[in-house]
Amino acid sequence: MRPRTLIALLTLLVCSLACKSLEKRSAKDVVTLCQIPIPSELQDAQFVVTYRFETTKSGKPINVRKIKNDFLGDEPFVACISGWSLPSISSKGVAEFFSKPSEGGWTEINISAKEFNRSFPYHVRYSPGGKQK
Repeated sequence: MRPRTLIALLTLLVCSLACKSLEKRSAKDVVTLCQIPIPSELQDAQFVVTYRFETTKSGKPINVRKIKNDFLGDEPFVACISGWSLPSISSKGVAEFFSKPSEGGWTEINISAKEFNRSFPYHVRYSPGGKQK
């Protein structure tokens, strides 16, 4: 193979890989803030529920497993996480659900993975001037 042809092919290969990587990063992550009921006896408790998961090539969470959940059933959390779309996560991730009674129950979900760390608040807070905090 001629050197110019080889260089051209390598350039095309590198560009296509870079474009595929950018395409994956630009795909939109969709996280549903599931309204998982908190029993009345836990309404005054502050706690965190944590699950790990893997993702398919398209970003669908699979193999959802409990890390920490001392009070509630697993099924609502597994169903919630399984319904998300996280194309920004290419392998494994962790989801943390935070509950604070002083703020009305579930306050946020934090999702972390390699090169990914985002929080999804249940309630958008506004300052007195009407601007989002």
